[in-house]
Amino acid sequence: MYEPLDRSDGRVLGYEIRDRVTEAELQAMIDEMETVIEEEGSVRLLVHVPSFPSFELSALDDDLGFWFQHRRDLERYAVVGHSRLMEWASALGDRFTGVEIRYFEESEIGDAWDWLENEA
Repeated sequence: MYEPLDRSDGRVLGYEIRDRVTEAELQAMIDEMETVIEEEGSVRLLVHVPSFPSFELSALDDDLGFWFQHRRDLERYAVVGHSRLMEWASALGDRFTGVEIRYFEESEIGDAWDWLENEA
């Protein structure tokens, strides 16, 4: 399940993802991000993951397609959670995708938003 976060504004989008994410839910997020990219030229993304979610296999295919098509349109990507696996995956993604990805602990969610909203 995913839920858009209230602090989303302009090219900064935030979602909370938990439990199981369906292909339709992931596609709705992708559609919103593509709309922002068309309107703003790029997107900055916050994903709050309070527990490690699972994805429908077909959803992962959509996710990879989005990354390959739009990795240059993603300026910053903040992952907020409390999982060493998420922290490790964020660091790995930062090295190999060309997208600036940072991991933040749950208590640092305000810092994650500030990082995304900051123009520097």
